[in-house]
Amino acid sequence: MEHRISPNEVVLAYSSSGELSVKFGFKLYLPISGESVPVMTPALKEPPSTMKNPTGAEHPEFLATQTWEAVQHLLDETEKYIKGRRAQGNLFESDAK
Repeated sequence: MEHRISPNEVVLAYSSSGELSVKFGFKLYLPISGESVPVMTPALKEPPSTMKNPTGAEHPEFLATQTWEAVQHLLDETEKYIKGRRAQGNLFESDAK
């Protein structure tokens, strides 16, 4: 099944209280038709700190801890990119110095 799934989108949303939710988009290849269809997961929330390791079967509204950690890593790397700590220059620094 893994070879049929191509991730292509991560959608982040913050509630008015600052709670983060995440949706994942991907293309699912259907071998019978030879085509791919777009799929979007429901919005999943950050697991509460009191919850050890939620799973979809027990707590379908929360991301699993491992997935949440991967999202946090993605956000950290994105922030580094925006601040110019990656291969490109600073995206918000003025050229006139």
